[in-house]
Amino acid sequence: MINAVVIPVPLDHPLRCVELDPHNVATYHGLTGDNIQTHELRNPAMTLYSNGVSVTPLNIRATLVAWVHKRELAYQTMIAGQAILTGNDDGADTDIPEEIMELIFKAQRYKVEVNGKGDGFTYEELPFARMRLPLTTPETR
Repeated sequence: MINAVVIPVPLDHPLRCVELDPHNVATYHGLTGDNIQTHELRNPAMTLYSNGVSVTPLNIRATLVAWVHKRELAYQTMIAGQAILTGNDDGADTDIPEEIMELIFKAQRYKVEVNGKGDGFTYEELPFARMRLPLTTPETR
């Protein structure tokens, strides 16, 4: 079993820590849907699982995580549906890194870098500029 973070679509639903069996694909399907899309992220190494069907609702928080942890995805990739974030060790799912758990569940303030990439965006016009990050404490088991 590994610890992972579930990132729901609605902003009023908090992120939550869950235990997953990394060898049970049905659990991943149950949380993201049948058409799983993966993104390998960096700094630290993680995997973001989401629904690959674009008709599902945009997940703003998961999209922001993808953009921050893999710059090539910024302004190019939008994450749809509920998402799962796991640690990654050479392609194998592992516990979510402790530093990410600290950021998600314990940090009181965040510093965010905004770059409009010369497209004429101002901070206020960016879709994530006013995003709230509803946080919660990890579930105890």
